[in-house]
Amino acid sequence: MRKEIEIPVVECLGKTEFEPYIKKGDFIDKSGMFEDYNFKLCVIDAIWNENPSFEEAYQELRAKVRENCDIYDLFAVIKEFAEFFEEVVLTDEDLAKVTYMTFDGGNEIYCQLHPNWDGEDEIFDITSAKGIEKLPNLNCVDAVAMYTDEVLDEITKAGIEVTE
Repeated sequence: MRKEIEIPVVECLGKTEFEPYIKKGDFIDKSGMFEDYNFKLCVIDAIWNENPSFEEAYQELRAKVRENCDIYDLFAVIKEFAEFFEEVVLTDEDLAKVTYMTFDGGNEIYCQLHPNWDGEDEIFDITSAKGIEKLPNLNCVDAVAMYTDEVLDEITKAGIEVTE
């Protein structure tokens, strides 16, 4: 079991000092689509290069943040990005694009949220796949890391292949 630690979070728009530390569960899926914010992040990662509906808004936010701080020098979760993904409502078209997901610390979404994250803590571990039924074309989940046996049970009960 990986060690639970707190991760610094930095706000880049308006100020650049570190905020209080965050821990797993401090961010939620405010859209109500998925029980677990970290599962939602994997869904977003699965369509990252598929022209998702939120791409333009995210790129605008990213440009503003980069004007205020060098995100690649940060060793913290970028609060603006984490909050953006909390609020994102994925369209039916977005959800239909998900055919394959990977649970792995090397996913692109984590580079966006925490550019220097080393994957050695559980801040992005997935604890629930509730909402998986909203992914009508999901055929397979490659479970490399960052999940529990209960999550894999939820996925297989939904009739989706899991590879480890």
